[in-house]
Amino acid sequence: MTTTYADVLPEVRLQFNINNPSIDETWTEGYDLAIAEGDESDNPYQEGTKAFAYWNEGWWAGFYAEKPLFDLAATPDNEIRREMLSSQAKPAANDVAWNASVTKKWAVRVVKISSVIALALAAVELVDLAA
Repeated sequence: MTTTYADVLPEVRLQFNINNPSIDETWTEGYDLAIAEGDESDNPYQEGTKAFAYWNEGWWAGFYAEKPLFDLAATPDNEIRREMLSSQAKPAANDVAWNASVTKKWAVRVVKISSVIALALAAVELVDLAA
């Protein structure tokens, strides 16, 4: 039995895709790990390579819960990814939204307390002046 080009080609393609993932796959790997609360130091690629840089970019995008850069629906892990994205409830440390109503209430309290202190000091001065 002879091996033909058509028999070998699928195996070669498979090995090439396993050993050389595309840029969107490496970015998505980093993104998925950050969503799953993995560590940035778990980058499997050699530092200084293009894959390392894209994996790192994906990790930071996932860390800050940014919108995915690549279409993740085309990948087979879509169900797992959707679960991870929906279960991520806590925002990043610097993603807290500023609430204007709370700020206004706090400012009103500060003004009221300051005016009470100023009025008390003025009353003490008037008592000293009259005595």
